[in-house]
Amino acid sequence: INQLAFSYANQSSKVTIDLELNFERTYTLRIGDGAIGQNGERLKAPLVLSFSTMEDGTIYALPPCTTGDEGCLESVALTGEGTADLSFYASYPIYEPLAEWRELKSAMIVVHGASRNPSDYFNYAMNSLQALNLEQEVALIAPAFRVASEATSGEVHWSNNDWREGQNSTDGSQISSFGVIDALIEQLADRTRFPVLEEVIIVGQSSGALFTHLYAAANQVEEAYPELEFYYLVSESQYFYYPTGQRVDENTGAL
Repeated sequence: INQLAFSYANQSSKVTIDLELNFERTYTLRIGDGAIGQNGERLKAPLVLSFSTMEDGTIYALPPCTTGDEGCLESVALTGEGTADLSFYASYPIYEPLAEWRELKSAMIVVHGASRNPSDYFNYAMNSLQALNLEQEVALIAPAFRVASEATSGEVHWSNNDWREGQNSTDGSQISSFGVIDALIEQLADRTRFPVLEEVIIVGQSSGALFTHLYAAANQVEEAYPELEFYYLVSESQYFYYPTGQRVDENTGAL
């Protein structure tokens, strides 16, 4: 090992170990139960992990991250009128610059409801993928549309439920919540990173369903990426967009 460095995130609950290794070698990583966190945090038990490096510098596949906890929490800087960080849970590091994902054929973006609990929705969707043995073929992403009281410094946030209608954020970045999904899809559509991706599925429940329904009608990314198929799954929405003047007669059930 030529270089070794530690970096900390998420209030020291996430530790990244950076190693400079050689190609096509087998290594064993051992971390004892001594203090490892910035504030003296310790592992419950020592960790021993053996792994082999790749034949070149490109990541073609990884085991998926499958639990909606700090280990699956990612962030990316998005730019509107200013720049702010978006937090999201992901089964794969979709912004990894050294990756060329050869097994990911689909991407699913699941949008939380009014409780703004993306980790729970990540777990719900991951349970379904695992039941179908699809977790290694689908990149699962659960963005966090936070309000100001929940956001950390520099994190994008909205006023109340404005995010579910595509409104701009109330931080200095002024990023539309629809623009957040646009940015995620733009990354997924990068054929150098996702060469075999065929479809993007956007799923929403309750307030997330309203968001998904409106985004399906309003977005322009489908035309921008004709090589991808887009699907929208709306569950338990309180509101629906009507594209014409017709409405349902509640007494007869007819238009």
